[in-house]
Amino acid sequence: SRYRLTANYFNGLHKIHNNIHFIHRNTTIGFKAGNLDFALEQFKSDYVLFLDIDNTCGSYGKKIMKYIQYLERNQSCAYIQFKNQPRNSKQNYVSQIFSSSMRIYKAAEEARSNTNNGFAYFQGHSCLWRDSSIRMITPLANRFANKMIVAEDLHAAVRIHIQGMTGKQSDEYGTFYAPITITSAEKMLTRWVYGKQQVIFKTFRELLCLLKRLKTRMVTLNSLSRAYLDVSNAILPYLVFIDYSISDSTTSLYSATTLMIDAVFFNVILSAALSNRN
Repeated sequence: SRYRLTANYFNGLHKIHNNIHFIHRNTTIGFKAGNLDFALEQFKSDYVLFLDIDNTCGSYGKKIMKYIQYLERNQSCAYIQFKNQPRNSKQNYVSQIFSSSMRIYKAAEEARSNTNNGFAYFQGHSCLWRDSSIRMITPLANRFANKMIVAEDLHAAVRIHIQGMTGKQSDEYGTFYAPITITSAEKMLTRWVYGKQQVIFKTFRELLCLLKRLKTRMVTLNSLSRAYLDVSNAILPYLVFIDYSISDSTTSLYSATTLMIDAVFFNVILSAALSNRN
């Protein structure tokens, strides 16, 4: 089985370096967040590098000590997020289109995070965390409307910023595999949008409280908040009843609609509330 092949590979590495361990749990409860919570229970370290199974360390691999030193000097910084670039962008037309779209989206996201020390997204992989910071917000597996939050990475970033810490976007990059079928691309995008909406509704009150304490001069804040809450009341039933893993025209429409809502409301409020507050 695939699990056994992976286990044998890492157990072989353990013979080379006894600090390498393969950990496996016999349940999928909590999805990826449940895996991370389980792993964090197995070790104690000063820093943790988050990687997915399709990641490579790219340009930052040999410079990791430089970023550890940065975290040592900047105790209010919880994590450093490296850029993620598709390594199979030319595999077929789906990976080509997805990769091009992601480059534009990620460029905008990274530009925003680098403006006035703005909010740097934790993307779930290719990210170096301070161990004490990630443990401030465990467990990473959380629920909204009795369903597991599937954007545990964004939820973690929002919660650590609410705690008063920050993240940093690096110009170094790692790589990952882009989807190669329309179905897998749609499921990934739907999961992202669905998870983002879960995080919005889970933390919306705290984000507004941050803005209120900042005495932000956003003239549209009150109307923005009221409009968003009106929209949330309309969207909430979908969050309760829809299954993000279903791939059909309904979820496609849901993804497109909520993605627009996300772009207009979520990024504005999140960036304003969680940017550097010094």
